[in-house]
Amino acid sequence: MKIGITTSGHQKSSTGIGNYIYNLIENLPIQPNDLYIIRHPLGYDYNIPNQIVPWAPKFSNAMLWSWFTYIQKNMFKDLDIIHTPTLCLFPKKPHENYILTVNDVIFKLFPEHCTHEVIQYTNLFFKRNIAFADKIIAISNTTKQDLIDIYKIPESKIEVIYLAASEKFKPLKEKEIFQIKEKYNLFKPFVLYVGTIEPRKNIPTLLHAFSKCLKKVRDVELILAGGLGWNYDEVFNTVKILNISDKVRFLGYIPDEDLPAIYNAAKVFVFPSYYEGFGLPPLEAMQCGTPVITSNVSSLPEVVGKDGMMIDPSDENGFCRMLIKILTDDEYYQYQKEYGKERSKLFSWKKTAEKTYTTYKDVIEKSRT
Repeated sequence: MKIGITTSGHQKSSTGIGNYIYNLIENLPIQPNDLYIIRHPLGYDYNIPNQIVPWAPKFSNAMLWSWFTYIQKNMFKDLDIIHTPTLCLFPKKPHENYILTVNDVIFKLFPEHCTHEVIQYTNLFFKRNIAFADKIIAISNTTKQDLIDIYKIPESKIEVIYLAASEKFKPLKEKEIFQIKEKYNLFKPFVLYVGTIEPRKNIPTLLHAFSKCLKKVRDVELILAGGLGWNYDEVFNTVKILNISDKVRFLGYIPDEDLPAIYNAAKVFVFPSYYEGFGLPPLEAMQCGTPVITSNVSSLPEVVGKDGMMIDPSDENGFCRMLIKILTDDEYYQYQKEYGKERSKLFSWKKTAEKTYTTYKDVIEKSRT
């Protein structure tokens, strides 16, 4: 069985689609010669020997690249199946056997949290792609239900396959944690957020909650780790308005090798997002043994489970109360620490890849009957 995975222009990264592609490739139970990646000329090669690189101008965005790739679909004729785990949407079905992974439909539910380019692109091609895909992989039951409710996709056409956190996210030795504390000057107790700085992540609510928390717990910092996305001015303005600049630090993008130790060093991880197709950072934090406070919406309850600390994303007072409790109640802190580690064992990239491979086989066998 020869499998083609479209990676478009994505790069290997510690979050998002690049992370999904990399870990899927690493864990698929197939021979290396049976795996092909189909990528943009500037895309990451994922150390795969079999590469299909359709010609496209190097400046091509996802929309243009998908058009040029479809025109050259004869390059895929010897493959048994194509899987698109990216938001690379084709104008027409690119292969007889085609699987599409859908992370979320935020562009439909919360268009105000998406760029104009993403809205245009998905309006043109998304409905068409989910219609001609032979199978859709949804990364959570939330995404599956959104597809059923909004696009009327038959339930039988959707397979829910959860993501996972890398095995590098684990409790570390004090020496490793100290090195990172020294590198980033993280010697005070701190609350941690990891993710892109953008509207959907609801960081202003976290800032307001943290500001109120400081009235009860003074010796603590808020560390925001992640690159700048778009429309992030409100975040920086809120810090100034609340007059907490001396308590809030922006670390920017954190290299992959440093992130596990930063999770380990944090007292608590907070992720107040309005919507997530899956929500990988909370799982990474739990796997490191760091208690997690997150929103009670979208897929996040699926990740943290019924005993996780969840708050309505608009409830800054609720986030504040939970922060104070986890920072001051040692018994509750230990419970959440151990609970998160146990909960995280339900997810693994091996499970994700094996279930994905089974889906490939099912689609191919169905096409032959």
